[in-house]
Amino acid sequence: MIVYLIWIAFKYDVPTVPFLDSTVFYPSDAVSCEYAVGLAATTKGISYIRTCNFGNPVLYDNKSKFKLGQAHILRESPKDQVLLVGVGITTYEALKAAKELEKLNIYARVMDLFTIKPLDRHNLVGQAISCNRRVVTVEDHQFKGKYYVILLVTLSVK
Repeated sequence: MIVYLIWIAFKYDVPTVPFLDSTVFYPSDAVSCEYAVGLAATTKGISYIRTCNFGNPVLYDNKSKFKLGQAHILRESPKDQVLLVGVGITTYEALKAAKELEKLNIYARVMDLFTIKPLDRHNLVGQAISCNRRVVTVEDHQFKGKYYVILLVTLSVK
């Protein structure tokens, strides 16, 4: 039974289902992963930490602070025209995309969600508004379980 539940969680990211009382962490590097483990240990209910760094460089320094449901802006400028939203390993791809877009004179802000549940709704909406309501999510897996749906619902309500 336990093996079966683990397989489902990896295949469909079951903890991201809205009606489950759970916390979903998706840290981008070793520093944020250390915080995710500490927060998961002290958070009531089910905590799920999804990791897949594959040797990418560390994004955050040891002085960075992480809180439950708090996203981080990793790149921004007053000229930003679009918000690229990454989480976990896709944060690196969002940063790469921002550099490529800048070569085309398209300026992109990059947000690392850190947690998918709870979602940093206030920050997400504010950043989206300041980037002309243009938001691109950078995904890393199959159609089922994509977090863009969570962001779409959040942004459409505002």
